[in-house]
Amino acid sequence: MRFDEDSIVAARVTEPITPKSLVSNRVVIETVLGKFVAHLLLYRQSALFERDSGIETTLAMMDG
Repeated sequence: MRFDEDSIVAARVTEPITPKSLVSNRVVIETVLGKFVAHLLLYRQSALFERDSGIETTLAMMDG
């Protein structure tokens, strides 16, 4: 396949892990890895999200 210099190529959009949610796949993946790989408690992950990214979460949001 040949592309001209003016061609725009876009990657395929991936399906969200949680449909109809405002949470990105990255946040879900980071939460699961933190909980099961790094053994971080959810309240600690919540504090890390707020400190590093400015994302305010609650335990109910992360646990549900």
